[in-house]
Amino acid sequence: MDGVARAAWLRSDCTVRLRSLLLASLAEQSRVKVKSGIPETSLAGFKFGPLREGETVDLPRALALVLIASGSAEPVDEGVEIELYRAQGKERAAAQSGAPQLSQLRPGFYRKVAASLVAMELAGMDEPERRIMSVYQDLITLRLQKIARSLGYTSVPASMPNATEEEKALFDCASELFRRWREILVGVDLHGGSVH
Repeated sequence: MDGVARAAWLRSDCTVRLRSLLLASLAEQSRVKVKSGIPETSLAGFKFGPLREGETVDLPRALALVLIASGSAEPVDEGVEIELYRAQGKERAAAQSGAPQLSQLRPGFYRKVAASLVAMELAGMDEPERRIMSVYQDLITLRLQKIARSLGYTSVPASMPNATEEEKALFDCASELFRRWREILVGVDLHGGSVH
């Protein structure tokens, strides 16, 4: 991708929407276990502490990741792995039965899994991270296949039932692209008028 095309992609509505969701997720709560005592501290305007060694606390995700990266805390398993396996199993079963609809994921699912993977990487938890990443990639692939299939219909649906916020952003951007591509191929010019 050349510099101009990359710059256009970075400014696209789709990318802006996805990045906004990611940035918002940094303020969501994340659970960590304190590895060594932390005195009362202020970081980026957020006051916390004092925290005792072994204490489990909920902190904004950005702060939790800073503490994990510094070695002061470790991620707490919040059931992400179990939830991920369940979601993958439901999606795989639905795909095998030919069901075109996405299964329902709870709000913030992708953001929570992605944050857990980052926390595991920062904490040096290689094996659990690899296991979760494999299942996560499979789930994403299964769901993307359904989204792509819906975009191939002559009449693209207006929305995807059970799509997450991230999937809705992708669907909206891709459906507009697919609609314009189809119009061009069937003889509608770039200004939206018929060429016949």
